[in-house]
Amino acid sequence: MNSRHFINSIEQLWTEVMKSVKDAAVFMDDPSAECLHWHGGLKRILDSGAASVENFSPFVNFSATISHLPLFPAFVSQNLFLMPAFSKLFSIFKCCSTEMHLKRTEDLSIRSVSSEMQSSIIQLAYCLSSLLDTFQVKGDYFSLGPLSHILCSELENISHQQKKSYPSKASVVIVDRLLDLAGPLSQSFETMLDKILLALPHFPGHTFDVAVAMNHLAACKNAWVFGRPLLAPGCLAHRNNSFEDTTLNAILNKKPREVLIDINRCIAECATREGIKLDLTSRVTPEVLKQRILEFKSKPKSILTYNGLFQQVLAVIQALEYASSNSIDNLSALEKALLEYLTTSPEEVLTYIMQMISEKEEMNYKMGEILIFLAFFYMLSGENSIPNESAMQATLMEEFFQDKNANDLLSLFVDEEHLEVDEYVLNSVRTLFDVFKRIGLLRKKFKRYTTLFKSTNPAFPASYNPLLKQLLNDIFDPSISDIPDIEFHSAGLRDYIKTGFSLFMNVAKPQPRDNPVIFLIILGGVTPSEIKIIQETAAQKKGIQVILGSTDVLTPKNVLKDLGLVVKELAKEDYEDDVL
Repeated sequence: MNSRHFINSIEQLWTEVMKSVKDAAVFMDDPSAECLHWHGGLKRILDSGAASVENFSPFVNFSATISHLPLFPAFVSQNLFLMPAFSKLFSIFKCCSTEMHLKRTEDLSIRSVSSEMQSSIIQLAYCLSSLLDTFQVKGDYFSLGPLSHILCSELENISHQQKKSYPSKASVVIVDRLLDLAGPLSQSFETMLDKILLALPHFPGHTFDVAVAMNHLAACKNAWVFGRPLLAPGCLAHRNNSFEDTTLNAILNKKPREVLIDINRCIAECATREGIKLDLTSRVTPEVLKQRILEFKSKPKSILTYNGLFQQVLAVIQALEYASSNSIDNLSALEKALLEYLTTSPEEVLTYIMQMISEKEEMNYKMGEILIFLAFFYMLSGENSIPNESAMQATLMEEFFQDKNANDLLSLFVDEEHLEVDEYVLNSVRTLFDVFKRIGLLRKKFKRYTTLFKSTNPAFPASYNPLLKQLLNDIFDPSISDIPDIEFHSAGLRDYIKTGFSLFMNVAKPQPRDNPVIFLIILGGVTPSEIKIIQETAAQKKGIQVILGSTDVLTPKNVLKDLGLVVKELAKEDYEDDVL
C-alpha cells in the first residue's frame, strides 16, 4: 500500500463520475471544479461526452439521482492533497475565531464550539472517514490541538458506529495550524512555490493553482479584445508526461536555483527531440530560459506538444522576475536579523521593528511587510509581556494617523465606518496585539513543543524551527517511546485497553509510526516550506509513507488578512458591549 494506490483510488472515483456525464449538462461548484482540475481537468469531462459544464446554481430546476463519492481531495502530488471545499470553513479566520470563543471546560467536545464550526467539523469528519473507506484502511487517530481533538473525537465516534474492518491500517495525525502561525507569516520565501504564490494571482475560482500569463508564446499582439482577455491563463496542474511531472515536483519541493537547473534540463531534451538548436553555454537565468522556450515558436506544433511544460516554466520565470524587481530577498535578510535580535531579548525585536517604521521611506520598507514581521515575532516567541510593547503600539498608532496612505492597511483590522474614530482605532490596535499574544501562547501547555525558536549553538545563526518538523522528528525517533503532547483517540476496545490500562499491563500507547502510512492533516492550511519538509521526510523514511493533507496553502498576506478579520470581529464585540 503506497501513495500511488491512494491516487489511483481517487482516479477510479472520477472515472465512475465520467460514466454519468454523457450528453448531460454538468453543474460544478468551485471546490469540485478545482479537484477535477488536478485530476484531468475540463477536457476530461468534455471528452467523456458532457454537453456543457456550468457553474453550480441552486436556482436551476432539475431532477437527480444522488450518489455520494468522496471527491473532496485534490492530489497535487504523491505526497500532498488539498481539500478546497474546506478552505473557507477552516480558514485562519474561522480557526482563530473559534479559539477566541472556545468554551473552556475539562471535557472538550464538539459542544465547545459554535454551531457553524460544529457543522464544519462533522462534515469534514464524515468526508475523511469516507476517504479511508475508499482506500480500504482503518484509521488510528492522533490529535495535536483543541480543534484537532474535537475532529478526532468525531472520527472516533464514526468508527464506533460503523464498525468496519479492513486488513490495512493508517495513522491519521491531525494538527491545529494555530499552534504554529510563525511559518505561514515567514517572509523568507525560500522555496520556488513560495515565490510563485507571492507573485502570481490564483487561477480563477481556485485556492491553490495560479494564473500564468501566456502572451510570450502567443502570436497575437493584443492580449485583450473589447475589454476581455483573448488568451486563457496557463497553470501548474500538468502531469501528462515526465517533463511536466519533473517540473511540478521541482516547483513543490525545491529551491529556485535547483528548479532552474531541472527546468533547463527538460527544455534542452525537448529541443533535441524537436530538432531545435539551443545555445546552452549561457548561465541559466529566468531571462535565458525565456529566450530558450521562445525558440520553440519556430515550430508551432512543438508548443502544442509541450504546452503544459511551458506553462509551468513561464510560472517560474514570472515569479523570479517579480521577486527580483520587488527585492523579495531583502525580506529574508530582515527576518534573519529579527531572529538574531530575538536571541538577545524580545524587547530588542520591538525596538528593531520600530526602527524599521521610522526608516521605511529611505529604506523602501512597506508597512504591510513590517506588520507581518510583528505578527511573525509574536507567533514565534510566545511572549506575553514586553516592556516596550506600549511604545510599539504608540508607534503604530502614530503611523496610522499621520500616513494618509495607511488607510488600506488599517482597513485590514478596522471596519470602514470606524476608520476616522480615534478611540475605535486605538482599541483595534490593542486588540491586534492581544490576538497576536493569545495565539502565540497556545503552545505553553505543551511539554515538548513550547518553542519554535532554535538558538542553541553560537556557531550557527538563530532560526525558526517549524512545529511540523519537530513533530515528524519525534514520530520517527525510535528512542522516543511516547510523545506526551499527541493524544491518541482509541477506536476500539483493544486500543482503549492499551491507553487506559497501560500503567498496569505494561502496554505502550500506540504511536503514529506503528502503521505503514501516516496521513498528516493540517487544519487551517499548510506552507510551501512544510510541503518541502514532507517530501524530504517521505524520501528518507523507507517503509513508511507520509502523506500531507490540508485545507489550504497559506501566504503571509492572506494570514495577516485573516487575523485582521478576527480583530474586526473582537473589536466590534467590545464596541457593542460598551454601547449596551
